[in-house]
Amino acid sequence: MNYDARPPSKSWEAGRLVSVWIKPTERCQLRCAHCFVNQEYLRSSRKWDVATFERIVVRFQEYFRAHPVPGRTMQLVWHGGEPLLMGPAFFRDAMPRVRALLGEVGVTVRTAIQSNLLLIDREWLALLRDEFGGGIGTSFDWGLRNLAGSWEAFRDRWLDKYRQCRDAGVAVGAITVVNRACVDRPDEVYDFFGALGCPFETYPMAPWGEGNGKANIGTYGISADEYGRWLVRIWERYRDDPAPRARPVFLDRLARAVALGEPVGNHMAGDCAAGNLVVSTDGTVSYCPALAGSREHLYGNLLDTDLATLLHSPVRLTVFRRQLLLPDECRECSWSRICHGGCPADALGFLGDALRKDPYCAAYLRVFPVIADDLAHGRVPAPLRPVIADAARVAALVS
Repeated sequence: MNYDARPPSKSWEAGRLVSVWIKPTERCQLRCAHCFVNQEYLRSSRKWDVATFERIVVRFQEYFRAHPVPGRTMQLVWHGGEPLLMGPAFFRDAMPRVRALLGEVGVTVRTAIQSNLLLIDREWLALLRDEFGGGIGTSFDWGLRNLAGSWEAFRDRWLDKYRQCRDAGVAVGAITVVNRACVDRPDEVYDFFGALGCPFETYPMAPWGEGNGKANIGTYGISADEYGRWLVRIWERYRDDPAPRARPVFLDRLARAVALGEPVGNHMAGDCAAGNLVVSTDGTVSYCPALAGSREHLYGNLLDTDLATLLHSPVRLTVFRRQLLLPDECRECSWSRICHGGCPADALGFLGDALRKDPYCAAYLRVFPVIADDLAHGRVPAPLRPVIADAARVAALVS
């Protein structure tokens, strides 16, 4: 496997697109079984005021002014905890400020927000349309979330809020964490999101961060073999569905990666530390939301250190070169161009070392050949047929 040590196209050094996950509070109303946030933070985390947020934004402004890249866009993802606990007034004040401050240095801001949806009401729906492009991200995780001790109560409340979003014209995209409660029910998961018309991203449950995920992995965790079978079944449903109403995002991206060479992103990005940053409520900086609570993966604190210095953190530079540190089996694997060794957060959670290959490798090696064979023989999901039209070309790529 060849590794180019130059900064990739998506990087703070030279890229036109960079991503920042920002946590204005780590409080949350829920206590989810897979949460990676320190449980005490969920109860007692402070909330930023607009002045603190502006201090953070000024750090980015200073960096962009000193390191200009024409046409640069910063994707700003509001995360948590539960960011909606900040209240609509905070965002009404904060969003124009970040656009103005970064606009002064020629940077366009693209915004998103991730929420459990439980606080959605008319005021929030109006804000989502005005400031977030009419969209919101959420998570719907079988058996891992509850209200007053009831998974069913959470499910019903979430569905009500989802429908409020849909009826108001606000698009919702969901993450579902595959765990013991749903790993044997892939058809139910596919049909659930299909009935809603909701695209869904998938991750396996892992003991990330310092929260409940570590304590509950024995109860809810799944094996690589189980996850691989789950992925194959979801792929088969998507492949054979004549008119899919929901897109399984991860598998859709895998298919595009196999056929077109497009990056999968997220947990197969391969360049997590290059173009991503996470700023926690206390100002500490890491490269992954799931690792933001892991002390050994912090670069430093943006409230008291400039961004250029943090980007030269030995932690970042080591992870940036992770591809060089993976074992020979990864370097020699025909799928390395797609998976890049998998997810560093999974490796850290299960193996104690983010620089090792993803422990769910066997799951991905199970689904890659199925996707490749299907595409090579013209068995292409309906939404992908316009872009994956040449089966012969695909066959040549995967042979």
